[in-house]
Amino acid sequence: MGCGCQQQSKERLNYDNIKRIAIKWAAMENTEVFLFRNQEGIFRFMAVDDPEAAQQTPLEFIHPLQLDTA
Repeated sequence: MGCGCQQQSKERLNYDNIKRIAIKWAAMENTEVFLFRNQEGIFRFMAVDDPEAAQQTPLEFIHPLQLDTA
């Protein structure tokens, strides 16, 4: 595997891990969240009704009833 492939695999794994956590958090808090990448390139999530949500670019929305299929 080349360096580019390893980096992409690592990023995908990080994204999948954050998504799994976001799905569980959304269900626990009964609120919709979205995944985004911050300025440092780290995947994060936050509630859509968070006051800072308008400053982020959503990558994916997670509904509180969404199942974790990963």
